[in-house]
Amino acid sequence: MGAGGHSLRYAGLTGCVGGSTAALGYAQTGLIAAVPAAAGLAALAASDLATRRFSLRTLRLSAVLVGVSIVLDSRRAEAWDRLFVAVFVTVLVGAVLLAAWLGTRGIAFGDVLLTTYAVAVPAWLSPKAAAVTVVVGLLAASVMIAVRRLTRTHQPSGLAIGPALLAGWVVAAVVG
Repeated sequence: MGAGGHSLRYAGLTGCVGGSTAALGYAQTGLIAAVPAAAGLAALAASDLATRRFSLRTLRLSAVLVGVSIVLDSRRAEAWDRLFVAVFVTVLVGAVLLAAWLGTRGIAFGDVLLTTYAVAVPAWLSPKAAAVTVVVGLLAASVMIAVRRLTRTHQPSGLAIGPALLAGWVVAAVVG
């Protein structure tokens, strides 16, 4: 076993998806921050899908790398206004989700953290791209729920939101 208790084959597939997503994100946006954001989100999504949990250490490290990279991208493009918008939108999404988490029983705190992380780079592109990330993520999650119900497969309770957010992130990077 390697890579956090997963087989080497699983870790290799996760790395392949993460690397491909990072390359796509960089090619579409030109942002250095897209690389750690995509790679981190792919690793978190794979862990969420497999175990319904993800490493806070991985999230923390990825968030720091994304934060530093977004500052570098802002400096490189002389786009400090975009940095301000990205921080504002990311904090706003986090606050709304935190309020939803406090007010309902159906949202896990990890989903709040993961969604807030997932919108940071798209928010630098535009608030619309951040919204695309969330909306496509919710649509993908709805499809996952529908497939689960139609196939009536016995699966653990809860929904792995990570893969749905990864799909939303990719769409936002391409159309953002």
